[in-house]
Amino acid sequence: MYSKIIKFEKMYNCCILVNSSFYKDKNPYRGNDLPFCKVFLYEKGNFILKSQLWCLNGHIDREGDKPARVDVDRSVWYRFGKIHRDNDFPAVVHTNGSKEWFYHGLRHREGDLPAAELKAPHVGVTTTDVLQSRITNSQLITKIWFLYGKQHRGNDLPAFVGRDGSQEWWVYGQKHREHDLPAVIEKDYTAWWVNGKRHRKNGPAEISIYGNFISCDYSEIWFKNNHYSRDDGPAKLSIKKMFGIPISACKEFISCKKVNSLKTEYCLVKNSILGFIGSESYHKDGLMHRDNNLPAAKFKLFGITIFREFFENDKKFTFKRIKNEFFKFFKKTNELLLHSYEDRPSRTYSNGTKEWHWDNEFHRECDQPAVVYPNGDKEWWYHGKRHREYGPALIIGNKQYWYKNGEFERFYEVKN
Repeated sequence: MYSKIIKFEKMYNCCILVNSSFYKDKNPYRGNDLPFCKVFLYEKGNFILKSQLWCLNGHIDREGDKPARVDVDRSVWYRFGKIHRDNDFPAVVHTNGSKEWFYHGLRHREGDLPAAELKAPHVGVTTTDVLQSRITNSQLITKIWFLYGKQHRGNDLPAFVGRDGSQEWWVYGQKHREHDLPAVIEKDYTAWWVNGKRHRKNGPAEISIYGNFISCDYSEIWFKNNHYSRDDGPAKLSIKKMFGIPISACKEFISCKKVNSLKTEYCLVKNSILGFIGSESYHKDGLMHRDNNLPAAKFKLFGITIFREFFENDKKFTFKRIKNEFFKFFKKTNELLLHSYEDRPSRTYSNGTKEWHWDNEFHRECDQPAVVYPNGDKEWWYHGKRHREYGPALIIGNKQYWYKNGEFERFYEVKN
């Protein structure tokens, strides 16, 4: 008899009953092909048997071709503690008709046969996404192919065939299909994958069409090596149609660049409604942002910009003049930074001296001096450092000083 309760979980109203004498050489064991332990569910004053477990030589196992674990909804075969069954028999058999094949703990089946045949409702032995996807009709079967634990099928055949008609191509655990053919085909969605990455050389890597003739949403997304990328048009395109006529569109122009060895994503989003009302927004790594003092958001009416906003890493700012100084002003933090806009000097003195700044640092682009004195003396600065690529970075009268990235290089005096 089972005489000892070794565990009781109040939360789940569950207890595990094991007789302390069911051990042999300190390993769990019970002879006569009887279960080592039983799991009961306590419900309305009664214990209901939910699961039984057999052990052999210290492992979950059972003599003969019999399941070593029997639950209410499934039976599982083991060999030396791992889910396994020989002779192409399923190692997991569910009461709803689902079957799963395992080989020494790995999902596997030979002969180009599916290692999982699933019906709904279904809960797999292991919690993998692929076993939980698109399970809808209990009369149809989802088939999944595995090779030694990795989803795989050769000869350009789908390794996933869903009961809804969807198909996926996998090669050694990665979504993959060659010759510009889609690796995912569903009723409203098609996707191209190469070596586990969304990728297509010439064309969108994702296409989806949802709806009907009355109302339809069409979208396409361009990927290269799993990154949004397109050189000749929008990387994301979404179109809303009514009775086949486009009424609105959203275009996202995305490019990926390496900045300081990191991948940086730049995105321009264009929205339009019936061709009359439109907007543009610029993003960098998912944040509202645009470089070079250009607006990150625009609103257009009949093609004319009537409203614009500036953002820096999702922080909104405006340009503000105070007396003879020009600032970048962050209203939320009340922060003011000396900043030149449209190549106008950010500070002008009463004696005529002009200075150009970028976020409080001396700076000017296009080989132009960042400080100009009324007597003709000039200074070149680049983000707070004296710098000039070709020529002196400091001119005082007939004396010229060469600097690179703030480091002095040489001096030259022009003789009259």
